[in-house]
Amino acid sequence: MSLLAKMKGLRRYCGVEPVVFFYSYWYFLGLLAVLQYVYYRFSEDKGFPYRNLTESGEGCGDGGGFPLNSSLHQLEIEVQSASSELYLYYLGVWALSISFIVPFTGSYTDRRGRKPGLIAPLVGAILETLVLVLVLYLELPVYVLIVGGLVNGLTGNEATMMMATTCYVTDTTDDKQKAFRLSILQGVLFFSATVSQLTSGLWIEYLGFRITAWFEISLLIVPLIYVIFFVEESRTSSRENDCRFFSLESIKPALRIFTKAREEGRGNFLLLIACFGIVFFSTVGTFSVFALFVMRTPLCWGPGILGYFMAYKFLSFGIGAAVGLKAMKWCGVRDINLCRVALLAQAATLLTIGFADATWIVFLAPAVGILGGMLNPVLWEKMSTIVGREEQGSLFATIAVIQTLMELTGTLLFNTIYPESLRFGIPGFVFFLSSAIMLIPFAILSCIHFPEGHATKKKLEHVEDQGVYYLASVPRDQQGVYYLASVPRDQQGVYYLASVPRDQQGVYYVTSVPCDQQGVYYLASVPRDQQGVYYLEVYHVTNKECITLQVYHEPTRSVLREKCTT
Repeated sequence: MSLLAKMKGLRRYCGVEPVVFFYSYWYFLGLLAVLQYVYYRFSEDKGFPYRNLTESGEGCGDGGGFPLNSSLHQLEIEVQSASSELYLYYLGVWALSISFIVPFTGSYTDRRGRKPGLIAPLVGAILETLVLVLVLYLELPVYVLIVGGLVNGLTGNEATMMMATTCYVTDTTDDKQKAFRLSILQGVLFFSATVSQLTSGLWIEYLGFRITAWFEISLLIVPLIYVIFFVEESRTSSRENDCRFFSLESIKPALRIFTKAREEGRGNFLLLIACFGIVFFSTVGTFSVFALFVMRTPLCWGPGILGYFMAYKFLSFGIGAAVGLKAMKWCGVRDINLCRVALLAQAATLLTIGFADATWIVFLAPAVGILGGMLNPVLWEKMSTIVGREEQGSLFATIAVIQTLMELTGTLLFNTIYPESLRFGIPGFVFFLSSAIMLIPFAILSCIHFPEGHATKKKLEHVEDQGVYYLASVPRDQQGVYYLASVPRDQQGVYYLASVPRDQQGVYYVTSVPCDQQGVYYLASVPRDQQGVYYLEVYHVTNKECITLQVYHEPTRSVLREKCTT
């Protein structure tokens, strides 16, 4: 067997989790490294002794800090304000470029495959890190870092990476397992962030910013090679799907995400989007403020302790996302209540940080909000289930744009408020405000009705005039696959499905994954009712204009309801 053939055989076992691990490692390591480098540079320029205050790596005070009228206190405010201002400029350029490019990217990956969406942000991240290397070696003005943000933003940055990886998982996972698989994906992200933050302080303290930057580049080259040679494409591309990247046809699917009528209710979908955006606004929007908050007196955190805290925080949220979600699902907790618990946990985390004037209080916050990590997987799963398979790329591209805009808006608001709160002696005010904002999505959840105990996805994937019908999945056997046989029912062309083994009469088996281009069946998972019985939805072509949908009870084969849809 040739090496190429062996590589093709391995592809079926290669998922996108390693890509998420390495990219997230780079993202969180690079983000903190840049924030601290900028803080060091501004401290040196303004004569603030930040390096001396953090030499011990364990903070600089017991809650007192500098006197409000001291010169050091005024210098510290200037450094914090300048760092906050630069980060706003960087984030603004970065976010606007992402918001422009990602809607095209999402639709493009729906038509041409997910791998371009995995490769582009890796290349952009390498280019941005090379700009950082130039700034470090040539001691260029720190504002040059904005150029790197622009370049990376035009390749989609983490928004495109998030969109491509989540779409890849939804492409290759049946509906019943989506929430768990997405929680695993988020768990990998949190684990990567944990490892990244555990080591980031060591890299910066002992090896400096330059070697750290080269290490960041190596973190990106590894997944780039992996994606090109090992990751199998999850969507087929054909000549029929060819079209220009920048075209109205590319952006229309993203707009239809908001306007298309949904069986589960377009209002429910829009409210889910609103919840997701507000949560991102309140949490990620405070990230840069948090870094400045713990680097000021009385905490004066250096790279080491900041890295340890971020590692601890991501590990806590990762455990909450994977273990907490699985445990609560097993206990029968409804999805909407899972979201409520997660929102309260995240609000409690923000409140704890706002009151912190000692290191141990800050470290208490992730423990208080450990279940906050459950929120994103549940919201992702619900939104993914409402839309069709052909809309997954557009959906997650839309989510990525909303994330980016909410991060920009939140950072703009909180970074504007933060310097003023320092002057009034209430540095934790931003976190109090953010925690209060979390009450908005909590209230919105009361207006959303998640479908529980019945089918949540009834999508006609494809129709042919030959009478091909598509159906929802039925229970599986112990090997994870249930076999379906198509049996003619009567002369009117109505087909019933029977759960029978293969025999000599030519019974055909259908797996619970989309078939290739020669296949005829596409399946989507359907939950059981209270009695544990699955209902099958049979889409049957009766003529060119109408498709009859029949739902029947499998044991008795009695038709429960029937409707005609175009």
